[in-house]
Amino acid sequence: MGLIEILYAVSSNLLDDAGWSAYLHHLPKNIQERILRYHRRQDRQATLFGKLLLREGLKKRGHHPTRIHDLTWDPSGLPSLDGSIDFNFSQYVVCGITDHGRIGIDLEQIRTIELADFESSFAPREWQRIQQATDKHRSFYEYWTSKESVIKADGRGLSVPLTDITIDGPKVTLSNTCWFLHRIDLNADYVCHLATDMVDPTFRLSEVKF
Repeated sequence: MGLIEILYAVSSNLLDDAGWSAYLHHLPKNIQERILRYHRRQDRQATLFGKLLLREGLKKRGHHPTRIHDLTWDPSGLPSLDGSIDFNFSQYVVCGITDHGRIGIDLEQIRTIELADFESSFAPREWQRIQQATDKHRSFYEYWTSKESVIKADGRGLSVPLTDITIDGPKVTLSNTCWFLHRIDLNADYVCHLATDMVDPTFRLSEVKF
């Protein structure tokens, strides 16, 4: 049975210069340089915390934290590690990591948006359910994070249309591959889903304080 570590951090306040520098220097130079490419301080900090969560997750799985030095990126910008480790980030500082199978994780804050702009991303039946929901925005993000987590687990990125993903309860089909969805409850104002090819994984959820 596969174990999936899920680590998350709350990043509500920006680090001061001393704290930023101290955390940044825990990471290798190439990762520091990629973090500093972001223009907004909030994006830099979220990316920094994500990489620190990966470093902590490697330790929890029995790997030396210097394994993060082996991190590489494909042409689309998707990070990976050689070997049997699979991991995935969400932009809001949550990281899933496992030594078994494939995973993808997505977390979004529930915000008021113009839902009609996204109708083309959903099958007619899905869109009907969103429109009939008592809380339309929460229902939208339930579907959105489910689909995004599957795309991340699949690994092909945004080249995969969201309409190619068929959701049937906890099971999702994409390109004849079956994925299993799990809702991760972190905060009432957020929706988070993890997709995996493992049928019945075990989860270990940990908050990391920075």
